[in-house]
Amino acid sequence: MKKSIALILLGFTWVLGFAPFNLWLIPPISLCGFFYIIVKTTQTEDFCYSKKRSLLDGWLYGLGLFFGGVHWIYISIAEFGKGGPIAGVLVTIIFVMFLALYPAIFSLIVSRLLANKTKDNKCNHLAIIFILPALWVLFEWLRGWLFTGFPWLLLGNAYIDTPLRSIAAIAGVHGISLIVALISTLTVSLIISRTAIKSLLVLVVITMLAIALFFAGQVNWTQNSGDPLKVAVIQGNISQDIKWNPDFRQYTLDKYRDLSQPQFEKNDLIVWPETAIPDFLHYVDDYMLDLQKQVEITNTAVVTGVPVYDHYSKRYYNSMISIDKEKVGYYAKRHLVIFGEYIPFRKMFGDSLDFLGAALADFTPGENLQKPLKTKAHKAAASVCFEIVFASEVARELGDADYLINISNDAWFEGSIAPYQHVQIARMRAAETNRPLVRATNTGISALIDADGSIIKQSPQFAEYVLTGTIQPRSGDTPYVRWRNTPVLILMVALLIIGLLVSRIGRKENG
Repeated sequence: MKKSIALILLGFTWVLGFAPFNLWLIPPISLCGFFYIIVKTTQTEDFCYSKKRSLLDGWLYGLGLFFGGVHWIYISIAEFGKGGPIAGVLVTIIFVMFLALYPAIFSLIVSRLLANKTKDNKCNHLAIIFILPALWVLFEWLRGWLFTGFPWLLLGNAYIDTPLRSIAAIAGVHGISLIVALISTLTVSLIISRTAIKSLLVLVVITMLAIALFFAGQVNWTQNSGDPLKVAVIQGNISQDIKWNPDFRQYTLDKYRDLSQPQFEKNDLIVWPETAIPDFLHYVDDYMLDLQKQVEITNTAVVTGVPVYDHYSKRYYNSMISIDKEKVGYYAKRHLVIFGEYIPFRKMFGDSLDFLGAALADFTPGENLQKPLKTKAHKAAASVCFEIVFASEVARELGDADYLINISNDAWFEGSIAPYQHVQIARMRAAETNRPLVRATNTGISALIDADGSIIKQSPQFAEYVLTGTIQPRSGDTPYVRWRNTPVLILMVALLIIGLLVSRIGRKENG
């Protein structure tokens, strides 16, 4: 019982490494404790017990980790999805239990790969050093695309405010995760073995990492592109309770227009959040025409979120519109939130699952590789809300864009830690692509983010706010943009193969 409680608590502390807490030393300590427990479990002589216990250990650790980190989905379902407290609790529990399967299966595989078969009942510590970090990060990667993907609370995201962020442009968030997981594993191996050789190995590896980080931070992978861009982000602070209420439609439209009016001419670009316009585009033609006239007069571009209905295909899109003096651009959200923006197998479920968030309409995903949005002399790679968490997709869609725009409505998670985590993840995308990022949200946190992932300016939450500042667009490809996750995946597979070979040799020598 004590062991089970310890595992849940170890997992629960994981979230302390992320925004808004930012105690980045906690995740490797948490991982170190988890690794230590599962390695000790594999040393038992009862292989059958080892398998079952390892599976349970991983699942308990996952329960703590994901309950601590994503409990906020309760708010979107119980309060704004209109599911009520019972549905909110049930869905949250099911979701957390499902996510906990990732560390559970990770732990089970570790128990099989490292199961003791030697005469002296000693674990092969060299195999541990190769297998554990590679397998952990491999499961993080899998979680990012299986079943449409949920790459939240990735280990590397906790290090956006540390020197490790210089690795992002080379190996992405998974590269940072691999380094931190390796340090945790080396620590576990040192604790268990306590030999001078292991101490020397730890020292050598950490020294090599420090040198690599130093040189990585000195490289300029991209260069300035054109003149700086003066930006105004309009945060309307429209409560989710009234956002789609027809009685407040005109109130919302007037608010965004009035907040934006003083920002024309003074800025090159004005950005509104996701679905800032609370109606389908074809119902606000006059409003958009007036906005376009304002753009033509002042030469200030506008980007806004607005849902779009295609009369020909009879499909709905969660969209972003850019209005420039020369042309109007369009982007349709590609990576939709399952159950939140569409219900799979709609004919089977009918309206029964609409309380999860998809009651407005089942959106259709936009096409891959859409053109960047043109805003004056610059081009923006667009993403809507949750899309910003998918590193490889953002890199793939970058094209010749020289900055990023992400619009969101985090009012769905009002009062929780989710908006803080969301902007932290967005910052990692800026560091990976080496592009500045303009982030506009309904209730916060809106932000202007520099090309290295640091925050230039950000807004307070739950406030009507106009965030103004300047970003410097950049051009050129970072290694991560060029190769995305491929090098790290190859490295992880190589480490696993080496670990298995080392483990097999060790068993032969001791068996």
